Parts: sequence; C-alpha cells; structure tokens
Amino acid sequence: MRFTLTSTLGLEGTGVWFQGHEPTGVLTIEGQFDAASGSGTVNFSLSDPSGHDAADVAPTVEFGGALAHPNRIQVAGKYGSFEDLQDGLAGEPLIAPFTTRYISALATLQAHTFKPIKIPDLKAEAGDDAESVIHAAKLLSGQTIVGTWSQMEISGVGALDGHYQLEVIRPLTVTIGGDRLTFGAVQHELQSAGVTDLGDGRLRAVPNLNDTVHLRHAPNESVPPEDQVPVRSRPAPPAPAG
Repeated sequence: MRFTLTSTLGLEGTGVWFQGHEPTGVLTIEGQFDAASGSGTVNFSLSDPSGHDAADVAPTVEFGGALAHPNRIQVAGKYGSFEDLQDGLAGEPLIAPFTTRYISALATLQAHTFKPIKIPDLKAEAGDDAESVIHAAKLLSGQTIVGTWSQMEISGVGALDGHYQLEVIRPLTVTIGGDRLTFGAVQHELQSAGVTDLGDGRLRAVPNLNDTVHLRHAPNESVPPEDQVPVRSRPAPPAPAG
C-alpha cells in the first residue's frame, strides 16, 4: 500500500514523526521512528468507506483487514527494500472480516457492469443483501456454489415418474443500497429430484435421494423473468451400488 507522508525531524536529528494517507484518504497512518535504535511504531486509522467507489477503496479495506496478528508491518521509501517497523500487531483488524469480504465482492461486481458501484451505508445495509453480493461475486469469478434446496413448483416439463436431475435458470440479481442490479443468469442444477403432477398444469419438484444443488454462473443463457424461469430435465445417473 502506497502512502503520501509528511514528516518532522526531532531536535536531536535521530527521531522522525510522520503522518499521511493512502490515495483514497480512507486509511491514515501516524507513527515515529528512532534511527539510533532502529525501532519505531505506527498506528493506522480506517474511516467509514461508505459512499466511495468500491473498486477504488477495496485494496485499502483489504490492507486494513490484514492489520492484525500474526501479520507484520514493513515499510520502505520510494526506492529500496522493505524493513520491519514493529514486532507485532493487535489481535483485531481495523475492519470486520465480513465487511472486508463484502467490499471486495462489490469491487468484483464492478468489473461486470458500467454502472458505478459505490459502497452503501454499511450500518444500514441488510445482512441478506450483503450475503447475496458475496454469493454473486463468487459465481462471477467462476466458482461453483454447493447448497441445498427444498420443494418448488415448476413448469416447462411434463409430469415425470422417476428420478431426475433438473436445471433451473434464474436471474443473478443483487440489491446494493436499495438498487437492484442483474448480472446475467445463474444455473441451479438440482442433483436428485422427483416431479409430481398437482393438476391444473402445476408440477412440484421435491428432493429425491438428496437435496444438493450446484449453482454456476451461466453467461450464455438469456436472463429470464423472475416469475418465468425455464426448467430442463434429464434422467439422473443411477445411485452407486452399495
């Protein structure tokens, strides 16, 4: 992390007091260094990043989140090698790990939209909305998320007798500061399902051998309306002999 610093030399010429900030101004630094003993201390302060562009401030927040034991601080001038500044750090980082993950996820989402994504009021943002952002960032980064599902009503397939895998396509939508943003589609692959006819054109899918679902980003799929999600089916592979 690069800081812009101002410094003051002590009366004896061996001690230096310094203060400064990194480019966004969210993280500030203050400390002192004694050239005679080669020792020094440094303190960091992190202000509320709400309202800043997520992509700009994410590296700062990640740095602040790492300022905790057992990590160490090293410093260097514009040129030259890094040197240890102090022996240890406090046990708690400057920002909660969940908040760090949330802001990093917002920065990941920014790479997939032209709309500027600013960090919302962190004190007011709903926890479920923040979890959805982290979830979406994992999918957009190519990760497969494994979860569970319960029964659901579906359409688009005939009444099926037997054991099937179902593929459900849904919008990948998140809420950030009250604004809803969609980042393409997400594929829900239900690993084991049975389907029954409820009548009146309604079908119900329920877990069969297990309730496992695999979620993947589906960049080649059209984004369906939330109330008209397409469903595809195929026979499930036979259960392992045992």
